[in-house]
Amino acid sequence: MRVYCIQHVAEEGPGEIGRWMAENGHDFIVIRTFENPHWPEPAAVDALVVMGGPMGVYDEALYPWMPAEKQFIKQVIAARKKVMGICLGAQLIAEALGASVYPHRIREIGWFPVYRASVDGLSPLPNEQVVFHWHGDTFDLPAGAIQLMYSEACLQQGFCWQGHVLGLQFHLELGQEELLQMLQAGEKEIHQALCDPQQTHVQAPEQLLRLAPLYMPEAHRLLRRLLKAFFYSNEPFCK
Repeated sequence: MRVYCIQHVAEEGPGEIGRWMAENGHDFIVIRTFENPHWPEPAAVDALVVMGGPMGVYDEALYPWMPAEKQFIKQVIAARKKVMGICLGAQLIAEALGASVYPHRIREIGWFPVYRASVDGLSPLPNEQVVFHWHGDTFDLPAGAIQLMYSEACLQQGFCWQGHVLGLQFHLELGQEELLQMLQAGEKEIHQALCDPQQTHVQAPEQLLRLAPLYMPEAHRLLRRLLKAFFYSNEPFCK
């Protein structure tokens, strides 16, 4: 399987997703938007993974590559290929499906639980699990999509659309190295959020690192179950 991956910043790479792809013998081609990206024809794409990033989907004026990426995502979805988005990736997919994406009043940065929505037939998803979050935007559920997960701070944490599109607002892919890179790049954002009394879902870096060994292994196990169910099954991921 030829899987393309869109990476928006150096510190938010595919992590465990890339490791799973390599272990299972897939061609995994990373398109780095910060390195003069080339967009393949949708026919050359078997599946697409869209990673996160600190920018918003409404920042087209700041990122010249963003309009082309949005068009590419729409084309791959229209071609009925498997498309998976993480954080910003999920937001870009939601917008491609006609939903609104906008700043949320609550930032989530840290290890917080997500809860399964009332959906049948999605065995890879737990009823509750602590996962890693780093986002300040949210989105409306696209028309025709099925809500998968929610959290205390953010209603939309995951969705599936027509069985071949999957969006996750949270991060399951981070390893220890990726987490350290994100913390280094986002140090100022965390400091500002911690100084804001209205931001009740932000953890300090030392707390994030202390909790990582407790929750990261199970996050990776969940990710691998999701990847297997989403990319390998001939049945729609959700109906």
